[in-house]
Amino acid sequence: MNISIEIGFTSRALREEEPTQRFEYQVGIPFPQIGDHITFEYTAGPTTFLVVDRDFTFKTGGVTIKLVMDLPEDQSAGSDSLEIWKRLGQ
Repeated sequence: MNISIEIGFTSRALREEEPTQRFEYQVGIPFPQIGDHITFEYTAGPTTFLVVDRDFTFKTGGVTIKLVMDLPEDQSAGSDSLEIWKRLGQ
């Protein structure tokens, strides 16, 4: 069975310079749950998102899972995640 994962973003978390991400998943690897944090590597630096929803679509031969990501409460769309990482390193 193929598992296809789509990553979507809330309007608050959407980064127009970065496309919606899609990748393949291997069965047996831990899968993100609602409330988990996921960090994506962007050209401007890493950004951490919060999983706020999961949607499952079952098809013949596979399943598509859409993860919807938002920014954690302590982050806003305009915040510079690189600055956060610099402060964490101090």
